[in-house]
Amino acid sequence: MNLKQMKYFLTIADEGSISRAARVLHISQPPLSQQLRQLEEELRVRLFVRGARSMTLTDAGRLLYQHAQNILELSDRAVKDLQQFEDDGRGSLRIGMVSSSEVPYVLERIRPFRDRYPRMEFQIYEGNTYQLLDWMKEDRVELAFVRTPFAEDGFECLFLEEETMAAVGKQEFFRGGQPEEITMQELAEMPLIIYRRWETILNHSFREAGVSVPDYFCVCDDMRTSLAWAESGFGTAIVPASSCDRAGDAGLAVARLADARVRTRLTLIHRKDRPLSRSAENFLKCYAERL
Repeated sequence: MNLKQMKYFLTIADEGSISRAARVLHISQPPLSQQLRQLEEELRVRLFVRGARSMTLTDAGRLLYQHAQNILELSDRAVKDLQQFEDDGRGSLRIGMVSSSEVPYVLERIRPFRDRYPRMEFQIYEGNTYQLLDWMKEDRVELAFVRTPFAEDGFECLFLEEETMAAVGKQEFFRGGQPEEITMQELAEMPLIIYRRWETILNHSFREAGVSVPDYFCVCDDMRTSLAWAESGFGTAIVPASSCDRAGDAGLAVARLADARVRTRLTLIHRKDRPLSRSAENFLKCYAERL
């Protein structure tokens, strides 16, 4: 099994027929069919169910499809990483980002690196903190912007500014329409939209304030989902304060949590046990200079 066979296999699966795949690959059908037969014989499994006009993946084919995608991605990544040794200004940077890291004070600190290395390619992988931690362990990303709290063992951490949490929702949910702060008691009376990973911390904050833990209206895994539901008028979202810059444009009120000890920090992390590519090292150095 080789990389060429993996590419051929993926193209056949994506196109649904050998004839269409052959056109995409700019080769004739007989050698493509032969490569597929050789692959099935080598693996001793049937990868496709052949129909009159189309081909569909078997269970074994679907499993190989996932592995083949990862194999080709790793191959492409290795080539790009090795190219950096020939040209310090060229390369590919694989960064994971939580949705709430797309804020001005993060993006503006990336600009000096972009100016210094204009030929650098950015590969951005978006997910929640737990997903990014898993992808880092799988070497899918080298660096990641995640949010505290998370298990820091095994990671080098560059902590950014600590920030408070804020309540965001339609003005009718707030007393006075647009307060600067809101208490846990007032929050408990609202339909709340929260991150799943902060549920335990918020529960503790309610109890610490002498308030019964409310039944949450919506528990989700992404800041964008929280804000979208708040903008639709379903309830009040609890999100990092830095994520609320555009809330006013959507007609939402924003109030800081007055008596909760809920704090969060964006953190730039990488694994302690893996060497970084030159691109990642340069990015870390450049980013740290701006702190």
